[in-house]
Amino acid sequence: MAYPWSKATSDYVYWYDDMGAHPVLYARRAAEPPFENHSAYVAARGEDAPLAYLEHVQVDGSAEGFYQLVVLRLMGEQFYLWWHATMNDTAVIASQASLQAQQQVVEGNCTEPFDPVLEAASQLALEPDVRFESDLVFVNIHTSSSYSGVQRTTFSISCDFPHTIVEESTETLIEYFCGVVP
Repeated sequence: MAYPWSKATSDYVYWYDDMGAHPVLYARRAAEPPFENHSAYVAARGEDAPLAYLEHVQVDGSAEGFYQLVVLRLMGEQFYLWWHATMNDTAVIASQASLQAQQQVVEGNCTEPFDPVLEAASQLALEPDVRFESDLVFVNIHTSSSYSGVQRTTFSISCDFPHTIVEESTETLIEYFCGVVP
């Protein structure tokens, strides 16, 4: 359920333990001060609710807007990663060129070559696809990771605000493992 806030803003707190650290995004009323840390956030909200901030994101109704919502869903908390959290190296792939750029990132951290992935993906249409059907929007998006290869994820999202993700399904198109055990 979305909060009935007329003016919300996004913010984050930093979660960490001895094995790594990552940001936790949240929405708050624009007039309220941000939380000091992750413990204060959890104490005030009652629980750590990942992705709850998405309840406050209102899309402009365009295909690009729904694509951006999905990219935010996939990549929103992927900054300021530390140690084991850096294993989350998922990248959105929207073209053959973006997959080739991902090769440099992957091979910089891995022992296995990425060339077989590029070769296998050369015939794939990697561009995102957004379709409107009745009261749902379907977004197909491709990602790549050192630990999963190339995947296609399909989101079905309600057209009306709040834009609830009704279903999310992921299919691995090309398997890849970087050779480094986490």
